[in-house]
Amino acid sequence: MRDETSGLSTTVEVAKKVKQWWFVNNDTKKVAVQLRYGSRVIDFAKGKNAIEVNDGDELIQALTKLRDAVLGGELNAQIVRVKL
Repeated sequence: MRDETSGLSTTVEVAKKVKQWWFVNNDTKKVAVQLRYGSRVIDFAKGKNAIEVNDGDELIQALTKLRDAVLGGELNAQIVRVKL
């Protein structure tokens, strides 16, 4: 933030609510993880926007695979569709 009178700038920290990327599927009672770009959910395939996991180990594996896919450009088409 810049003070118009003195020309000095200051840093201001504000709280920002982050949307939850996971939820419990009521039918299967498993944890489902979604990938978001901004506030929008990315579809992995048509009509499929979540990955279900059974436990913490599967969650870590899923998040690692998602990271690798994003870094490898495998989700670029889905991200472009969400941006439009």
